[in-house]
Amino acid sequence: MAGESAVKVCVRVRPLIQREEAEVSNVESVPIYWKTDQQTVYQVDGPKTFSFDRVFNVNESTSQVYDEVAKPLVISAIKGYNVGTIFAYGQTSSGKTFTMMGSNESLGVIPLAIHDIFETIAQSQNMEFLLRVSYMEIYNETVTDLLVDSTKRKPLEIREGINRTVYVADLTEEVVVSASQVLEWIKKGEKNRHYGDTKMNQRSSRSHTIFRMILESRERSDPSSGEIADQAVMVSHLNLVDLAGSERASQTGAEGLRLKEGCNINRSLFTLGQVIKKLTDGNGGGFTNYRDSKLTRILQNSLGGNAKTVIICTITPATVEETLSTLQFASTAKHMKNDPHVNEVLDDGALMRRYRNEIVDLKRRLEEVSSETRMQATEKEVLAQLLQEKDQLQKEQEDRIRNLTKIVITSSSFAINDVKIRSKRRMTWGLEEELQKKIRETWEAVEKQNAAEKRVSELEEALKAQDPRGEGSHVEGCREALCKMAISSLKEITNIDQEELSAKLNLLKEELDALWKEKEGLQQEKVRLQQEIIEKEEQHEFNILEQEVHK
Repeated sequence: MAGESAVKVCVRVRPLIQREEAEVSNVESVPIYWKTDQQTVYQVDGPKTFSFDRVFNVNESTSQVYDEVAKPLVISAIKGYNVGTIFAYGQTSSGKTFTMMGSNESLGVIPLAIHDIFETIAQSQNMEFLLRVSYMEIYNETVTDLLVDSTKRKPLEIREGINRTVYVADLTEEVVVSASQVLEWIKKGEKNRHYGDTKMNQRSSRSHTIFRMILESRERSDPSSGEIADQAVMVSHLNLVDLAGSERASQTGAEGLRLKEGCNINRSLFTLGQVIKKLTDGNGGGFTNYRDSKLTRILQNSLGGNAKTVIICTITPATVEETLSTLQFASTAKHMKNDPHVNEVLDDGALMRRYRNEIVDLKRRLEEVSSETRMQATEKEVLAQLLQEKDQLQKEQEDRIRNLTKIVITSSSFAINDVKIRSKRRMTWGLEEELQKKIRETWEAVEKQNAAEKRVSELEEALKAQDPRGEGSHVEGCREALCKMAISSLKEITNIDQEELSAKLNLLKEELDALWKEKEGLQQEKVRLQQEIIEKEEQHEFNILEQEVHK
């Protein structure tokens, strides 16, 4: 489904024609009642203002009109959208037929669309197409076939199919294979169309015409690739409509047959306006009577149905009432909504091929999911192994830290005298060789310092014991002096050793802090790996659920 989309409405202003110029003494004195810009038409010296998707001024060509508003719809029809309709609406002699059919110097919307269709088909190498054309006329509320000779022409009936689609019974549909062939059929239809001379238009269209192209397309099978297309056929209808212009008998001077034609034209256009007004009514849900006119009945799918629709409203700046009527119609039509979508036709064989292709695609996707699941299981095992290794490393680091804290005191109030030498020192296991060496050197320094302090104390006690009163001979005085010098030297050595010991202990403290930081990093890494395992398990469970849903 494409969803609701608004009908695209644009306005085209035609240049002044010879009749309008002849009504005044010179061209510059022709009254201009309407001005325009790219999206607005506003009344000169009046309050009326209208806004549309696009407004084309007198200097813009038909090819510009086609490229901006009609070509996107034509491309959609090639892509399979059910119905695409382009029609021109306006008063008589406002330029509708010129816009739709064009001339030798300026191609109209219909021939431009035909060329684009065949050009696009030529570039679609992976698709194959079947094209048919029909050309019908609604003249005095009678539907006739323009592609048959006048001697064989008969009124045609409008009927409704099983799926509530409207069609014209017994309408000729010619298979075509080239743009030139299509244009030849159009030329034949134009010869059979009703035209007439009125005061408003020397070659006035006295009927509505609908040129229809039926495009069937399907994907081309490629035997070399081993893939078989499901052969679903997309069917779309492109309606190119040239409406007869609304007219006033007082202006056209119509009488007799021309008056009857004008009345029927006006009646069908009035019904078209009423249908569009009903479709754009804010209340919605009411009954819309398409059967009051053959025109609205045939275009039923294009008006509020499964279609993309473009309305080109043609106006002249030299009239007030007729142009205002057209602008009011356009302003109402732009609020109409359609629900276009691609139309596929599947027979039993094509449906079975589509199901087979879907099964093959599901199997392929299942294999991809299974392969991905196996990869996820392998990744899970690797992550579990890495987590185990991280746990082991963390345990080893914790053991090292515990062993180190049993040996080293890290308090800021550390004093060397608080260190107690144990008779049996336990060598720390699990530390690196370099760290063990530093600890051994520290203990040796502690032992050395304690021994020096002990020796100093012994010497001091010995001196006091030899001369408790402080008296002695000259020889004893010399010996005492030598002992004091020795004691002083030992104290200096002790102080030096104490500084070295403090430095080494500080170094050990820094290394211990580093080990703690490494432990914290390992713990964080452990948490991250655990989270990855949880995510992998959740993804695995999600894939299993998705497989069950597909089954």
